[in-house]
Amino acid sequence: MDAHFPSRELTLRVERIGARYIAGISRQHTDNRSMPAQWADFSPWLGNVPGQRGADAYGVLNTSPDAGVLYLTGVEVADPDKLPDTLDRLVIAAGRYAVFECVLPLSEIGRAWQLIWTAALPKAQLTPVAAPCFERYPPKFDPATGLGGFEIWLPLEIDSATAAS
Repeated sequence: MDAHFPSRELTLRVERIGARYIAGISRQHTDNRSMPAQWADFSPWLGNVPGQRGADAYGVLNTSPDAGVLYLTGVEVADPDKLPDTLDRLVIAAGRYAVFECVLPLSEIGRAWQLIWTAALPKAQLTPVAAPCFERYPPKFDPATGLGGFEIWLPLEIDSATAAS
């Protein structure tokens, strides 16, 4: 499935993935203004996390109505049990995800999230579940300029046709 919402800046596909282990730094946030500092603190770990798989970086969001957002900046790892105690870890659940590829600059990430919730999901008739979602930053992403693209992944309900197969 590929559609444009509302332009070529944001495209959608639906993908099924297996569980992924992510290791990094977690912090509680009441708004997104402090998240760039968290990335700066995590950047020395990029490429240096024991058992790191691939070169993608992840920002995993776990929201709570009472506490804001628990945000983990990290990378995928092969074995979370072989990590230093200074790193937090979590599992991204296996399942079906709506994947929004964004070619917007990172400074527009708030607009991307707004377009996803107000236009893309309703138009595609997809229903996200209450579970952690994540941002994926590929190696071509340049944190200094905020350019290079990123993806936003939202876990979806399993439809009855998919569950039966």
